[in-house]
Amino acid sequence: MRGSNWSEWTADIASAIQALGISVGGHFSLSQMYQFEKLLHKLHPSNNHIQAKIRQQLQVLQELGYVLFINNKGLYQLIQELPE
Repeated sequence: MRGSNWSEWTADIASAIQALGISVGGHFSLSQMYQFEKLLHKLHPSNNHIQAKIRQQLQVLQELGYVLFINNKGLYQLIQELPE
């Protein structure tokens, strides 16, 4: 279901979710995703707004039907298997 919004950043965020060991139906938090901030900055050194980019890409993954935003406390659910 990769769409035109799928980018290198989207793939990196998908890989981070996979690294958390989340399976379909499982939950993860924004704070868990922020643990990848240093790694993502190494991959994208020109971006100085990594946390904002993480949130943006989670929104892209939601629009593509992979994740669901659960609440305002930063909780997400993986609702479809992410592509490799």
